[in-house]
Amino acid sequence: MNDATAVISALPARAARMLAVEILLAEPESLGDDVLESCLYLLRERLREE
Repeated sequence: MNDATAVISALPARAARMLAVEILLAEPESLGDDVLESCLYLLRERLREE
C-alpha cells in the first residue's frame, strides 16, 4: 500500500467520497460527459449538506 492509499483509507467515508468527487471535478472537461459532470456536482452538494 502506498502512502496516498494509506492516507485515503484512513479518512472517514464521507471525507473519502468528497475527496473522490473533488478529484473528478478538478478538470470536469476531461470527463467528456456532461451528464456525469452534472451528477458529480449534485453529489458534491449532497455531501456538503450531510
